[in-house]
Amino acid sequence: MLKHPSKVMLVLPVHRGRIKAGIMLDALKQKYRSMTLKGTSEVEYSVVLREADEGGYWVEVPALAGCYSQGETREEALDNVREAIELFLECLQEDGASIPRDEDIVVRVSVAA
Repeated sequence: MLKHPSKVMLVLPVHRGRIKAGIMLDALKQKYRSMTLKGTSEVEYSVVLREADEGGYWVEVPALAGCYSQGETREEALDNVREAIELFLECLQEDGASIPRDEDIVVRVSVAA
């Protein structure tokens, strides 16, 4: 593990071009086990769940640029992204940054194909 004064870089194994979400989250949990979000309010974010070409799913959080996760099932991917969001927000708070709000409106649009 490499350290920067205010950042931590984790070196994780990659399998077939993918970092297993469980390995990444386990490493982050160990590093930040004692960290908790400041305040008690709950926030909600829209996420985009997509099927991965190689199987499983990946999830992005549009309101939190760079916040992604993955999982073998939809449920695992959504559980993992919840944890990724919590860690992302903890890092923002640690750096003194404000917590972004999700002000996007998600609507499905149908068109003739």
